[in-house]
Amino acid sequence: MTRTVQVTVSFIGLAGLLVCGPGASAVLAQPVHNLTQGTDHLTIQAAIDSAVAGDEIEVDPGTYVENIDFLDKDINVHSTDPLDPTIVAGTIIDGGGGDTVVVLSAGTLSGFTITEGFSAQRAAGVYATGTAVVSHNVITGNDGAWEGAGVTAKNTVVVSNNWITNNVAWIASGVHARDDSLVKNNYIASNIAIAGAGGVRAREHSTIRNNTIVFNRALGLGPIGPFSGGGIYSQDSAVLLSNIVAFSGARWGMVIASENVTADYNCVFGNAGGDYLSDFGIGRHDLNVDPLLEEDNLHLTAASPCIDAGDPDLEPSAKETDIDGEDRILDGQVDIGCDEFAFCEGGANGDGNVDPLDSGFVLARFGCPVGTGDPSCDAADQNGDGVVDPLDVGFVLARFGTCD
Repeated sequence: MTRTVQVTVSFIGLAGLLVCGPGASAVLAQPVHNLTQGTDHLTIQAAIDSAVAGDEIEVDPGTYVENIDFLDKDINVHSTDPLDPTIVAGTIIDGGGGDTVVVLSAGTLSGFTITEGFSAQRAAGVYATGTAVVSHNVITGNDGAWEGAGVTAKNTVVVSNNWITNNVAWIASGVHARDDSLVKNNYIASNIAIAGAGGVRAREHSTIRNNTIVFNRALGLGPIGPFSGGGIYSQDSAVLLSNIVAFSGARWGMVIASENVTADYNCVFGNAGGDYLSDFGIGRHDLNVDPLLEEDNLHLTAASPCIDAGDPDLEPSAKETDIDGEDRILDGQVDIGCDEFAFCEGGANGDGNVDPLDSGFVLARFGCPVGTGDPSCDAADQNGDGVVDPLDVGFVLARFGTCD
């Protein structure tokens, strides 16, 4: 299929300098680099067109108004640092509102902000099939007239460690997961479905695990609308494990539409239409309590019940991390959601710093009964001796500044 590519590139730093001098023609530096071949290109698509399987393409920060097609090539296309949020925010593939932003059936796409996609038939942001991997991107502001505005994942695609937010579609606004696809460690928030599955639609044998799926909405229009899920709509033999599904703005948090769906160790809470719609039961180990997220609605606080409450049988894949790049399991059992809580020794109040506020937190709880169900008392017992006393203050003071 021939795709029309409109290109408008704005550059950051040195990438867009004109090379001029006496007797020299102006030359526009080329910001897309095939690191394997040692060649440079003006557009991402031009680099892909000339690439072969196994090539690595690096893209400088800037805005690229393109609709990208990997052309079935097993290549690695990434920004200069997919783990740096500033780089990801500044390396933008803008679909121009006319087509899917990125199509790929193999290879890896990582480290971009993917936005302004539109499609009437398939995903507007990323349409991934085959063996493709979509990781460490921000996928936002895409509009799908049918389903999968953010990402559609088919076959054995892996969608991991992305921020998938503020996309709009008829069905499955955040992620449409099909076949044997794996969707893990993503933050899926504030997506809107006109009918159903505001956050995720899980079909066939897809696995949805360790995602934080919050503040999504399903407006419930159309024939399936009344049975829609604001957070997750699952069917067939989908697997739902260790997800936070909370605060959906309309409809149910989790819909289980088949007896063959496996759902367990999820935290499902505070969804406007009710937490579950299911004739087949709910997860035996599910939590139906407030996940106690930080103000960013992503990270777990020290008092969160989701800490060490995920699937105990999970064996993370090699080098798997949470949404922040920290080890996926830090304390013996995986946490629920995309964030693995990193305990800060001395950080009694759980704000991520060790400072006078922590010593004050402990002082205010001298004599507080430890191990009786009050998480603030347990947090104040910093040295773990079962008593909140001056030794805990000393423990905190000795660690001032260690987690800043």
